[in-house]
Amino acid sequence: MNIFYKLKDNIKTAIAILIVGSCTQAFGQLSGTYTINNGSATGGTNFANWTDFRTSIVTNGVNGAVIVNVVTDITEAGQINFPAITGASSTNTITINGNGRFLQS
Repeated sequence: MNIFYKLKDNIKTAIAILIVGSCTQAFGQLSGTYTINNGSATGGTNFANWTDFRTSIVTNGVNGAVIVNVVTDITEAGQINFPAITGASSTNTITINGNGRFLQS
């Protein structure tokens, strides 16, 4: 009977590791097209504000070309500074299309 309980605990642990692992992969390096739109929550390919975008790209880096389309005018409480981004290169470029929108601080 102890073997059954140990197996049950091991299965729970394995499931927990898989869940955590899949969540971690959702926030991997950026590649592709994204938006900055405060009309929608941060998630998937949208960032609700510049701070969320900066945090994601600085924390995760890039592994391909990144295009960011700014959809709404946004007011931020301070300056948004970008350090060197891990993975950025002449191939893995980061392009921000302002689309005539404003960033005020």
